[in-house]
Amino acid sequence: MHSLLMMHREFLPGRNELATLAAHAARMNVAFARLSQEHQVNDSASRFFGRGLEFEELRAYQPGDDVRTIDWRATARTGRPHVKKYREDRQQVLMLALEVRESMLFGSGCTSKCAQAVRVAALLAYAMKHGNHRIGILLWGDFGTLILPPAAAAESLNRLLDALAGGIANAGADTDWARHLETMPRGRKLVLISDFIQWQASDWHLLGRLRQRHECCAVHISDPREQTMPDVGLARITDMAGAEMMVIDSSRQSCRDAYANCWQAHMETLRRHFAEAAMPLRCVSTGDAMSSLTQRISGLMT
Repeated sequence: MHSLLMMHREFLPGRNELATLAAHAARMNVAFARLSQEHQVNDSASRFFGRGLEFEELRAYQPGDDVRTIDWRATARTGRPHVKKYREDRQQVLMLALEVRESMLFGSGCTSKCAQAVRVAALLAYAMKHGNHRIGILLWGDFGTLILPPAAAAESLNRLLDALAGGIANAGADTDWARHLETMPRGRKLVLISDFIQWQASDWHLLGRLRQRHECCAVHISDPREQTMPDVGLARITDMAGAEMMVIDSSRQSCRDAYANCWQAHMETLRRHFAEAAMPLRCVSTGDAMSSLTQRISGLMT
C-alpha cells in the first residue's frame, strides 16, 4: 500500500493549488445536518458545548450565578462567596475522515480519487475556517489508521499532504477507524470522504450511531470509468475492490450494459444507506473541474 501511494504522489494537489482552493472556498456556503432545530447554520456556539474551559476572572457572587461555579477557597479566604467565571468556548472541530484503500488510488484521467478527496477536504476545511473551526483529519485504509490532531486549516492540510506523500509511514497498525470516530468527543462536525466501495455491513451500521453523536455528512468520490465501460475490445479488469481479475469483451453492448447496471446498483445501495441514517450525501467525480467541484460541495446539507 505504501508503494502504491508513493506512485500516486504526482496526483496530489500542491501548495499552490491549496491556495487556489482557499480562494474558491471563500465563496462557498457550507452547513451541516443538525442534531437540534435550535442549532442554526454557521453558529459558532454548539449545543454540545457547556461552560467554557478558559478561566476569565474571579469575582464576588451575584444573585443568579450558578452555585457550581463558587470558588470555595476564595470564599473561605475572604468570608464572602466568590465565583469563577469562564470564557465561553466557541471553537469547534471539523473532523475530515478520508478512506485511502487501494480502490481510492484509481484514476482514469489526470487525477485519482484519493487526490480528488484531498481537494474536497481542502475546500471544506477552508470554507469552515471562517467559523473559527479547527480541522482534524483521520486517514484509514489497509495500512492502518492515522489521526492528525485538530489544528488550523492550512496546517492540517499541509500535514495531510505530507502524510500521503510520505506513504503514511507513521500510521498505526490499528485498523479500527470506526472506534476512533465513535469515541471522539461528541458534537463534532464530521465529513466522511470515500468511494464506499469496500464498506461492509458493520460499516453501514456505523452511520446511524455517528449521526446520533455528531453533525455529519458524506462525500462520495467516483471516477467516470467506474460508471461506464468504453468499447476497447478485449479488456482485463479487476472488481471494485481490486481483489479479482477477469478478461471481458467490451465490444459487446450487453457487457457494457451489465457493467453500467452494476454501477447503478452500487449507487442505489449507497444512497439507501445514507438515507436510512439521515446523513446527507454529495457525489463528486475525478472528472469534475474546480468550478464544478466547488458547486457540488457548496450548499452542502442546506
